[in-house]
Amino acid sequence: MTVAWMNVEEVSNSEPKPKDMKPIPRISSPPSTRTHVLRSSAVLHLALCSAASAALTAYDGFDYGAASGDLTGKNGGPGWSGAYTDSGNSTVYITTGLSYGTLETSGGASLTADGGAVTTLNFRNTGTTYGDDEAVTWISFLAQRNGAASTSTFAGLSFYNNGGIAAGNAEFSISNAGVGGTWRLFDNGTSTTVSTSTTIASNTTYLLVARISWGAGAGGTDAVSLFVNPTLGIEPGVADASRDISMTNFDKVRIAGANAVNYTFDEIRVGDSFASVTPVPETSTSAALILGLSSLGFRRRRAF
Repeated sequence: MTVAWMNVEEVSNSEPKPKDMKPIPRISSPPSTRTHVLRSSAVLHLALCSAASAALTAYDGFDYGAASGDLTGKNGGPGWSGAYTDSGNSTVYITTGLSYGTLETSGGASLTADGGAVTTLNFRNTGTTYGDDEAVTWISFLAQRNGAASTSTFAGLSFYNNGGIAAGNAEFSISNAGVGGTWRLFDNGTSTTVSTSTTIASNTTYLLVARISWGAGAGGTDAVSLFVNPTLGIEPGVADASRDISMTNFDKVRIAGANAVNYTFDEIRVGDSFASVTPVPETSTSAALILGLSSLGFRRRRAF
């Protein structure tokens, strides 16, 4: 017997005829609704996979215990090839860390003021030599000027190539000492400063994020962009400072404060994406994404 499709209204209003009655077909959801649900599921799957694929390759949150002390010799966090060293006078680690919005953090931080007036600095080697194979590298850290500390006396993070720790091996720095007391991007090779417009306020925590696009600058140089306080969860677009820098690579991070100027640095991260170096609680991000897609699907179904 061939099953013929009938209008539901016609079946319900007609007189039943036992011998001739045709079977009422099962009414299924409109194909467009099923397609929408499948598409929403696919978008969710791709979004979650994309978030999972973001790789953090080095991290230190300076969670080194209940007592403060020299940073030299400390060896916490993944993605490093050894402990911190110094070339004369270590920075110190403290038990109280910095925080920024919903950014994931751990206890402790690095302090460049040790109570003296001699420059403090520490080096640490990463487990990866960045710039040899990567297309893009992202870096982030938290920074705070404490009290009335100078905005022109160097305090910041510098990135050194695999040639060593001599001044000539420094590739670039993210530090204070910008024009007018601002955060800046400093090209160590040419001693060129590119200042942001963000004046460094006292006792205020800043999120500093850098993106290196290897070989993407003019003449094959490396395009470096600095973002100050970017919105978490959204990859930034326009940089606060940018410069094409001719680099070899980098495999060392230096934390330094000239004349032991009083700054705090925390939550150093290196990764292959903005998301990897600015992590926020996964539950809230995933829940918001699922809720949004579910809402779209619900509204779509209600339309039929």
